Amino acid sequence: MYSKRFLENKWRVISLAGVLFSGLVFAQGPTVGVTSQYQQSLLQKVRVKKQINVIVTPKVALDNGVSRAASLGLSRTKRIVDLQQKVLGRLDQSTLKRVKLFDAVAQMALSVDEQNLQTLLQDNSISVSEDVLRKPLLSLSVPRVYPSRDLYPYHGDNEWAVAVLDSGVDKSHPFLAGTVISEACYSDGGGQAGTTSLCPGAVTSTVATGSGVDCNSTVAGCDHGTQIAGIVAGDGSSFDGVARDAKLISIQIYSRVDDVDFCFPNTSCIGSYTSDLIAGLQRVYDLRNSYKIAAVNISLGSGLFFGACDTQPEKPIIDLLKSVKIATVIASGNDGSNGQLSAPACISSAIAVGSTLDTADVRSTFSNNGVMLDLYAPGESITSSVPGGGYAAAQGTSSAAAHVSGAWAVMRHRQPTATVDQIQTLLKTHGPVISVSGVSRRRIDIRSVLNTLSPPPLNPATVIPPILLLLLE
Repeated sequence: MYSKRFLENKWRVISLAGVLFSGLVFAQGPTVGVTSQYQQSLLQKVRVKKQINVIVTPKVALDNGVSRAASLGLSRTKRIVDLQQKVLGRLDQSTLKRVKLFDAVAQMALSVDEQNLQTLLQDNSISVSEDVLRKPLLSLSVPRVYPSRDLYPYHGDNEWAVAVLDSGVDKSHPFLAGTVISEACYSDGGGQAGTTSLCPGAVTSTVATGSGVDCNSTVAGCDHGTQIAGIVAGDGSSFDGVARDAKLISIQIYSRVDDVDFCFPNTSCIGSYTSDLIAGLQRVYDLRNSYKIAAVNISLGSGLFFGACDTQPEKPIIDLLKSVKIATVIASGNDGSNGQLSAPACISSAIAVGSTLDTADVRSTFSNNGVMLDLYAPGESITSSVPGGGYAAAQGTSSAAAHVSGAWAVMRHRQPTATVDQIQTLLKTHGPVISVSGVSRRRIDIRSVLNTLSPPPLNPATVIPPILLLLLE
């Protein structure tokens, strides 16, 4: 029986033996399923491992106004619980492990044996995908500085935040002092051998103060989040991040992986399970009324896709964030592909970002490119913060995505009520065009966009010396 309640991160682990509500009829959303070949690959894997981690997504439109459930006045949360319980009631509870029920989207992460996997795959009302372990799109060190102070002339009054879902942030770094306003960590290791939690105290989830700090530097990749945070919102004496003085929400979503094949050439590194990423995204959604959140920055990926990969399990929560005007900005991947993007960047409702040189509007050779790409931004030779108070240059589509996330904070500062699509259109219609293999996209040009918009109202505290303010009182 699973009855423990995870209050910190809003995952509900509830009794599997409740009475199921079966009288509801839900309007069907777009069919999202897996191919028979993919199903067979899951079955082959579970026969070898005996137990595998999966994410289950019901094929329903929870917010469809014509659904019978909505007409009956049932809350969204109640509909989510009913859907989850209906699926769980079909499974053999004695072998069911690692049950995580999300409460913002009607999804759940389960550890199943072959029998339960067969039951899930035969259920046409749901889609089943593996809870995969993804690598961060790590940067490579190069000795060049990318100064961006002139891109963001406003200083001192930007209350908009960017949620950085990464390896944690060194919030004591001088470049990032005072920027982190909320923290969380989701790192349960996926229930698999060889992966362990990187949350403080080795817990699987926490939203306590200090939970979003950078993970141990002895593990390869644990400096990544601090680099990304600096590009987004760093404030220095000689150069800055794109949106200096914007706020940061640091959410650590990685686990330690001790697997030389996964981590090569290192023996240990970081990897993020999809379920931990979804939990981090849900945390952002839960904070939507507590902070002004412009965007989420994600710099991880796996696989390559030619078109939209909307069967990926992150899509429901990305859609939900978009509905409340929060953009999900994702690095396109560093495979150098002409035509393909990694997941989850290829999700149609995400903002996929490719990399250009810092000195010319030319696509970086490592940057993925394809029809699902939305924008380009500088991603080579970008100097930013690293844990411990220092700085280093880096490159990668992760650096490019951080520029776009910072741009989103700038844009929401100027256009507080703008939707994700409205800001995306502004960024897509300004800046130099970069064409690669028949796909033309723009490199962001924040100054050009700002020049087309009316100036924001002045904050007297930022433009009038304090002594004059006293005289005016």
